[in-house]
Amino acid sequence: MNDRVTAPRFSKRWFGNLLVGFVVLVLLPAAYYGLAQYKFNGSYSVFDEVSHMSYAWSVSHGNLPAKGDNVAQQVLDDWPCSGQDRSTIASCKDGKATSQFTVVQQYNYFHPPVYYFITGWFARIVSTIWTGISFMVAARALSIVWMVAGCIALYFALRSWKIEKIYCYATVALIPFIPVFLNPGTAVTNDAPGLLAGASTIWVSSMILLRQKKFLWPAVGLAFIFGLVKGTFVFQFLGLAAVLVLYGVWSLFRNTDDRQRGKDLLIQGMAIGISGLVSLYSFTIFQSFRGDQSAKSVIQGINTNPIVGSPLGELINTSMNWVLLADDGTLRGGMSDSVGYVPWIALLNVVILGAVGYVFFQQNSPKAYTVFAYVTALSLVLYPLIINFRQFLAANDFLPSVGERYGISILPLVLCCWALALHQRRAKAVAVVIPVLGAAVCFACLVVMPVFTIPS
Repeated sequence: MNDRVTAPRFSKRWFGNLLVGFVVLVLLPAAYYGLAQYKFNGSYSVFDEVSHMSYAWSVSHGNLPAKGDNVAQQVLDDWPCSGQDRSTIASCKDGKATSQFTVVQQYNYFHPPVYYFITGWFARIVSTIWTGISFMVAARALSIVWMVAGCIALYFALRSWKIEKIYCYATVALIPFIPVFLNPGTAVTNDAPGLLAGASTIWVSSMILLRQKKFLWPAVGLAFIFGLVKGTFVFQFLGLAAVLVLYGVWSLFRNTDDRQRGKDLLIQGMAIGISGLVSLYSFTIFQSFRGDQSAKSVIQGINTNPIVGSPLGELINTSMNWVLLADDGTLRGGMSDSVGYVPWIALLNVVILGAVGYVFFQQNSPKAYTVFAYVTALSLVLYPLIINFRQFLAANDFLPSVGERYGISILPLVLCCWALALHQRRAKAVAVVIPVLGAAVCFACLVVMPVFTIPS
């Protein structure tokens, strides 16, 4: 009798959870990024999309770019006839390029090929089966898939921290409306798997810190794999590794019986850090033996400044560039000028810039929460320092501002801190209202934005 009564209830609850999950994790990001791609109308993003598109085209046709190579001719032919964000150049007539943009060098040859291989082959297969869909359109469509997969992964990573579903859904619902995630969802860029990389670090952290499992080989494997997707995706793993080593040393030598735990943490931290560093530099070393090593990057010095004074001083000056994570500099089509967007960015800054602090100041928080907050804080400070340190070693200059795109795989950790704070406070109203406001403002911005047309 009880089985007949409870079965329908279970079925309804299961269906409700499935529906909410589909709407938040799949429909919401797919609709937002799909509408944005429609509005951008095939135009290229100014954030190196030509280089990324060419890389995807090349590897899907059996050619791994090397130093000194040029952008694939097929992309150079499509570029002028598709237009580019923030450009007023019109160089297309009757569907054919009449002139080309000035930068034709493949200056991103040093990027690992994993993302480009997956994206390129997907686009090539789709454009071969459906001849009405170009390689470029198919490649951009996969950006939506990358983002949806990242949202799903982030949800389950948050759940691994035993956070209630409502706070997990509310946190993931913010993703489409954070400006830095717009470009990965609408353009071909190796930033697209950033959500997956961040979610993986959150999951690894929960296994080690909260559930206190050894979890050595999965952690080492994920750090290595994501380093081969993009070098900057290693940074949050390095932050985790550093905290585990410090926490392990502290646990190992303090006067308690927790020395075995300290030993495990020390080994885990060292293994993750070594794996990440090997992954970070392995492809760079491989590429150093290929191509024209005398070629100079055409973008060298464009966004960088020479060192003035102490290099250490320049590094310290950019260590706080993580505050740019909520910046709207990557938006397109004048979205940031739309009504309501400035207040939304202000509210988003409160969430992102304060998330780590909210965890620190919670009362009676589990120790794992506090340690994860340290991981997030250290990762935020590390990524601008590592970026500029590598820039200094490579070209003896530095980036005056390390933009938000470099920290895209660390932002999920910040959002995890936000979810932990909401969970601790049981702040259901705050959790729901903020993404609803973001959805209203950002969808309205896209709806009123005109469809991109090439200037004539």
